[in-house]
Amino acid sequence: MKDKVCFKSDTSAQIIILTGFVIAIIILGMGTVLYSAANSGQQTSILQSDRAYNNFENIREEYGIALMVSSEKGEIDPFNVSNTTTILEFEDRMKTIVESHGFILNFTDHEHIKVKDRAVVNILFADGKKVFNDSVTYNLLTGEIIYDTIPPGYIYDLHAKTTGCFGDGFVELNWTAVGNDYYEDTSAYKYEIRYSNKSINTSEEFDNATFYRYYYDVKKNGTNQIYFVEELVPVRWHFAIKVYDKAGNFNFSNNASAKASEWSPEVYNISGNNTPINSNVPELQVNAGTDVIIEFNVTDRDGDNVNISFMIKNESTWDKAWNWTAVSPAEYNNVTFNYTFNDIQENWDFYINVTDDSTCKRSKTSPEGAPDSNYTINLTDYTPPKTIAINSTDYINDTYIDENLSVSNFGLDTSIYIQSKPNPLDKHGLIKFNLSLIPPGATIVSANISLYVEQTENSSVYFHKINSPWDEYGVNWTSFGDSYNLTPSTNGIPTLGYTNWTVTNDVIDFYANSNHGWLIKFEVDNMTIFSSKEANVVQRPILYVEYYS
Repeated sequence: MKDKVCFKSDTSAQIIILTGFVIAIIILGMGTVLYSAANSGQQTSILQSDRAYNNFENIREEYGIALMVSSEKGEIDPFNVSNTTTILEFEDRMKTIVESHGFILNFTDHEHIKVKDRAVVNILFADGKKVFNDSVTYNLLTGEIIYDTIPPGYIYDLHAKTTGCFGDGFVELNWTAVGNDYYEDTSAYKYEIRYSNKSINTSEEFDNATFYRYYYDVKKNGTNQIYFVEELVPVRWHFAIKVYDKAGNFNFSNNASAKASEWSPEVYNISGNNTPINSNVPELQVNAGTDVIIEFNVTDRDGDNVNISFMIKNESTWDKAWNWTAVSPAEYNNVTFNYTFNDIQENWDFYINVTDDSTCKRSKTSPEGAPDSNYTINLTDYTPPKTIAINSTDYINDTYIDENLSVSNFGLDTSIYIQSKPNPLDKHGLIKFNLSLIPPGATIVSANISLYVEQTENSSVYFHKINSPWDEYGVNWTSFGDSYNLTPSTNGIPTLGYTNWTVTNDVIDFYANSNHGWLIKFEVDNMTIFSSKEANVVQRPILYVEYYS
């Protein structure tokens, strides 16, 4: 069902002019004809005009688009920030366009509907003979004119169940799809899926639950929908769904709950002779006659006992070189496992398999996809990785931001203050290293940031990746805002003199993508002072990067 409102006017050939000037508005506003000449019509009689007028939905669609492309920056919202008056630029532009086609335009009323992010504008068109008085409702989020005020149906049969031995932290959700307007034979637009450790029975509880994702594969009313939520901690979770139509109308679902499936164990921190081996660097280069020690760690989120197999191959057959059985959490959480190739004289392939003792016997390999994928030890004239120390003032940007002095900049200070105290307020450090000294195409194997500690109170500082560019000599607390990842990359306790923090994964990401450096902060009340690049050369920040050309 659609909520349709016609123009208030006698039938008239003026609609021919209205439809035509809408096309002209679109050309002026967008530089492109958005609708075909078929919509403008070639009416030559009252009967044809009546048919065009009765087909008002197409005309109103063009009318709404014309308003959209004529508003400021092509946006649909013709209101200012207070949402009380019409933007003058919007009104003037519309009047100019309409009057150039022989019409008079007046904005007679307006209303902003905050709850549903909609706005209504009443508009009066006149050409000296006929009057067209109409109101238009907009979805301010999508920029679409709204005819539909009917929400999708309520989802009564949302069910959640554990997926058994399928997936890590998986829950299967299933429900019956509803229609665009209640339960008519149509499809809604999208689902919003949320979860919580508490029941979700009200709109407020839904808003407070954790957002999982939007899901756009919406089936027709009455059709079964299935979706798998994954990567959840294996405890009981509650789920609910919000279903939307394109006009922004929405409805909810009932609450459903299930325990997420258990996790597979994992292998991490693999190295050969203290050189990291991973999907980025799957090969280890060594000289013949070398002893090669492969080390790795194992974990299992579910706390199951595990069996670990170290598999090797030098020609065509995989063999189990070593096996650790029934390893308990107390053992694998505190042990680095290792296997040694003594006096190596040939190339070897290897991978590691770990299997838990749960009912599902969940298993993981490293690398993923083994044995089709594997790690390799190659005999060559071993060339060690190169190490570069980035500490030139031309390659460092550093400063700090002060909540108490929120519009002040400290880019020229010789110190970087880190503080979390109730009075005075917080101070966060900002630092970035230019990585252009690392040659193109290099493979980074390790990176460590080293900061000179002038003063400290012996508590961990946390490094967070920054998401947006910042100006060393212009940034302040107010302008920076919260432009950083909330999850820290690393942390550690600073001690007087130089202290190092490992930042390998961040530097690999910075080298391959955007590099905006780190924000450094405390999570508890504390204070530390680092030396900045403006300090003495023997106290400057340093980034050590180890790489293969």
